[in-house]
Amino acid sequence: MLLLIIIARQFLRQLLIASSKEEERGALYLLIASMALVTGVSYIYATTLFGPWTALRAIGVGILGVAIVIYMFVRELSPE
Repeated sequence: MLLLIIIARQFLRQLLIASSKEEERGALYLLIASMALVTGVSYIYATTLFGPWTALRAIGVGILGVAIVIYMFVRELSPE
């Protein structure tokens, strides 16, 4: 997870240098929608295999990681 955060921070720094505020806002909204979609699909797939409560426990750590990455991106790219 730490490696993902370090790589994401480097990506954000490059994105901030090379883009306009409108492009940053679009990237932020796309990231949030994509993460929500992937998390939802993962939960649905895990539910079909294990049931709802076991699936929630299985992807709980992943949800925490997604929340950290989204928080970092929102903090850096938030529309002002």
